[in-house]
Amino acid sequence: MIVPAALAAAAPQLFGTVGPDFSIDLEDAGGARVTKVDPGSYEIVVRDLSPDHNFHLSGPGVNESTQVEGTGTVTWPVVLRDGTYVLPVTSIPARCAERSPPVILRLPR
Repeated sequence: MIVPAALAAAAPQLFGTVGPDFSIDLEDAGGARVTKVDPGSYEIVVRDLSPDHNFHLSGPGVNESTQVEGTGTVTWPVVLRDGTYVLPVTSIPARCAERSPPVILRLPR
């Protein structure tokens, strides 16, 4: 049986937020902070609330970021693989790391 794409299971969503200050978070649909997920396809929905910082997801096969100067909401379809992904606030790394350490997202190996 062939399942139409519209009926196929939707990719799980993860929700990222940066700002309005030096904060950066990644949460699941229930609002719990995410630090570990299973490998697979996801939609990352990012709310960038800071005109001075950005949300940057980098790791195996993924390098997505919002603009430092802008704000708004974006959605990225990504495939997360085994490995480590980092979500630093990259506009002023040293200063931001003091106030909001990067989120580390680990996938099983």
